[in-house]
Amino acid sequence: MGEEHIKDPPGLLKTSGEPKKAEPKIRRTAKFLTIIGIDRAAEIMSRLPPDQVEAISKEIAALTKIGAEERRVVLEEFSSLFSVPCGPDSGAGISGSGGIEAARRILYAAFGPNKGEQILGKAAPDAKPKPFDFLEDFSPEQIALLFKEESPSAAALVFSRLPPKLSAQALSNFTGKKKLEILKHIARQHTVSPEILEQVSGALREKARHMATKEEPDFDGMQALAAILKSSESEFGDHILRELEIEDPELGKLLKDRIYTLADILKAADLPLQKKLASMDNREII
Repeated sequence: MGEEHIKDPPGLLKTSGEPKKAEPKIRRTAKFLTIIGIDRAAEIMSRLPPDQVEAISKEIAALTKIGAEERRVVLEEFSSLFSVPCGPDSGAGISGSGGIEAARRILYAAFGPNKGEQILGKAAPDAKPKPFDFLEDFSPEQIALLFKEESPSAAALVFSRLPPKLSAQALSNFTGKKKLEILKHIARQHTVSPEILEQVSGALREKARHMATKEEPDFDGMQALAAILKSSESEFGDHILRELEIEDPELGKLLKDRIYTLADILKAADLPLQKKLASMDNREII
């Protein structure tokens, strides 16, 4: 059926003007939701009627890459309808890719993994991927981190269904004991129902999404450098400190304060301490 015959669900968001090629509004809306990012798209989708959610999800799943010029046009077309800035320079969550995974991420954020997967299954039944395909975009280290607190049986369920090379690389990040337990569970596995695989997949997607949005805890670069220099040979540490003091005296002093603490003096042997004190003037000692 040609595009001119595609009908929009009643009550769909109205745009400020028709696109040049008379593209169906339902597809235009799908592009807009894909462009503005998961959080905003999920908030809008959660307020739409079920028939519109399903229709838009189907369109998002069928989308391919959206070019920069089209993103700009779509954003300008919709921007007047929202109080939150969503113009091409807002930079908040702008995406140029649609597809089944884009639809899934938005639906999960809007309705949760279980209901989101149900809606996606109805909207795009022929585009359903294997349960753990999304993990193929993760590095082995990220996958290992995702399963750090999971049981060996859960890890085995997933690793046995990933590409063998990716599974082997992820397993190399586990301790010997846990790695052996995972391998034993893989060897003893039997057929698992599709429903269980979908539930596990949905839970993992949600966990991965939350991991991706967590901010890095406060990081103290000065403390990290001090720890590195304290663990290095003294000649190397002294050389780095001298170089820093020449280039940036304030930074050199701050670093010295982190490296040389009262605890270091209390632990020092008498003779080296005496030699060091003899080479220092009274001001330095104070």
